[in-house]
Amino acid sequence: MEAPAATPAPASAVAAAEPAAAPGSDVSESSDSSDDDELDVASLKLQRVALSPAYSQLAWSRRVSTIPRRPQLKAYTLAQVAQHADPARSVWMVLRGKVYDVTEYLPYHPGGKATLLRGAGKDATKMYDQVHAFVNAETLMGPLCIGHLVPE
Repeated sequence: MEAPAATPAPASAVAAAEPAAAPGSDVSESSDSSDDDELDVASLKLQRVALSPAYSQLAWSRRVSTIPRRPQLKAYTLAQVAQHADPARSVWMVLRGKVYDVTEYLPYHPGGKATLLRGAGKDATKMYDQVHAFVNAETLMGPLCIGHLVPE
C-alpha cells in the first residue's frame, strides 16, 4: 500500500514571503543587526520558515528524546558563552541562568536559523520570554543544557 502524499501546510502555518524562502532560512530579516545586549524584540515578528520534513518540530521532538542529559553541568561565565556564537562551530545561549548548546537545534527552529542566532553567545532570556513565553525551554531543549551561568 502506497503512503499518501504529503499535504502542504496551510498558508497560516507558514509565513508568506516573496520570493519563497529556502528551507531553514528566515522569511524576513530585521534591519537591526545590533550586537548589544538589548535586542529589538519588536523586530522579531513571530514568523515561521519553511523547514524540510526532516527538520520539523516533530522530528526535533523525536531527536531530543534520544539525546542523553549530562550528569554534571559545568559553570560558565557570559564571556565563555560569548565565544560560542559561530554556527559553523558552536552556538551557545543562556536562558534563565542555564547555558544551552543550541548548535544541533539550529535547523529545527521554526523561525529559522538567523532568528535563533540573534541570541547566540548572549543571555537571550528576555528575547525568548517576549517571543516564546508559552514554550518551556527545558522541555524543548533540556538535553542541550550544558551548564549554568556564573558571575564573571
